[in-house]
Amino acid sequence: MADQNLIKYVKKNLAEGFSAEEIRSALIGAGWDNISVTDAFAEAQSTATPTGGFLEQHGKKVMVALAVLVALPALGLAGTYLYSELSDQPSQIVVDTTNTRAAEQETAAEETTQNLTRDLERLSDIQELQTALRVYFNAHQVYPKGLAELVDDKVLESIPLDPKLNQPYPYYAFGEQPNQYTLSFLLEGDVGGLRAGLQVFSADKILPADLIKNQQALVEGKAGQGASGDLIITDLSQSPFYPSEEVLLEVAAPAGTELVSSKVVAGGLSLLDPNPPFVFRFSAPATEGVHEVSVFGFDTAGRGHVAQTAITVIEAENSF
Repeated sequence: MADQNLIKYVKKNLAEGFSAEEIRSALIGAGWDNISVTDAFAEAQSTATPTGGFLEQHGKKVMVALAVLVALPALGLAGTYLYSELSDQPSQIVVDTTNTRAAEQETAAEETTQNLTRDLERLSDIQELQTALRVYFNAHQVYPKGLAELVDDKVLESIPLDPKLNQPYPYYAFGEQPNQYTLSFLLEGDVGGLRAGLQVFSADKILPADLIKNQQALVEGKAGQGASGDLIITDLSQSPFYPSEEVLLEVAAPAGTELVSSKVVAGGLSLLDPNPPFVFRFSAPATEGVHEVSVFGFDTAGRGHVAQTAITVIEAENSF
């Protein structure tokens, strides 16, 4: 028979508008096995009552941070959090240079800047919280059961809040005498070598906030950490492209270096690949001319590697 806590969890989140696929992925990620999850869905759906659901009533602009499941079958340090906000975020910024969409591009650029500002604030917040949690643990040999205890213990003056939601970051402490925790947040866009989406950190996984900020500064052409110009990439300048023709760009690490992520920036286009081998496919710009392409690689030590190339777009041949 399926676990009753699991059945309640499935019922609750189906009622709130999450898809079965979203719920199943979260459960598997938290350590539940396929058989238990399938049985729970069978039980939950056989007794479910029709409902409009929270998200249907209030819209997908709400981010819901779900509590970690009771009685996890394993110490799932990643925790289980579903964010409906993800459905509202673009996966990448698409270049569109036509005059008819100039206003949309300007709006998108403003939103991207605002998102990045909030994301950088989130990195600082999580860094502050993890530092405070370490101080608390050193004093008590356990982690607090709630973040409010950090204020009660005078480790922090106040608890940082998510800059968009104005809510505390999801925190879960494991056990009656907690010796482990998870702390989660959502990135609205890529930052440095960190990909947009749900991020989960723990006592054993500390967010390298300063390093990621330096990586972002490098991408923006600011004076972040020094970077070497030894990245090996496809030389796109060797042959011209037609407007919107597919571009293939491969990125390889210099000798003796292992890359963990790579990023391509060209005009309004920004693509991040967190998994080697790094192969980027995208469309050439729609306008003729020479378009600069910047490529970044981040190694296991967090150091940055850069390379430059260019895409030359020529007028498409007319066919008769």
